[in-house]
Amino acid sequence: MGNQGPEISKSELKKYIDTCVCLNIRKASRAVTRLYDEALQGTGVRYTQLIILMVLDHLDNITVSGLAEELVMDTSTVARNLRPLEKQKLISVIPGKDRRQRIVSLTDKGHDVVKDGLQHWRVAQQKITENFTPDDFLSHLSSINNISDVVQRIAEPSSAVAPVVSPDGFAGPR
Repeated sequence: MGNQGPEISKSELKKYIDTCVCLNIRKASRAVTRLYDEALQGTGVRYTQLIILMVLDHLDNITVSGLAEELVMDTSTVARNLRPLEKQKLISVIPGKDRRQRIVSLTDKGHDVVKDGLQHWRVAQQKITENFTPDDFLSHLSSINNISDVVQRIAEPSSAVAPVVSPDGFAGPR
């Protein structure tokens, strides 16, 4: 590949790496998921499965696409993640109003797994929250949710205008 732009120094590249939103959120996500999965050992489900079951317990009788929207995942990924839960008889998937629509609901066995899983979930949750004051924890959680909301909003097809980005990676008015 040819020279695509100005040279970037190693220190400048390090700054980009350190401030990369995607990298930092993915690192946090992997660490947090690992903590929850460790807490859930012995329950028969991983965190990624438990959260689907929890959302289904909360919402009940939701379409696969509605569940995908709730979890901010694509529909095919959600459908793939539902298959093992259906095999374990933790959920039921039935046809919806038309051929393409599928309605997902929690079974009694699934509800029992949520009930048991929540005890283990609380252990992982507490390991994180006890390291912050309640206000700091809620502030950090709010920041994470704000980033998610902004990214979802700017990723929508109707958001055609790209922000002006400075060389340090920060967007803003010029």
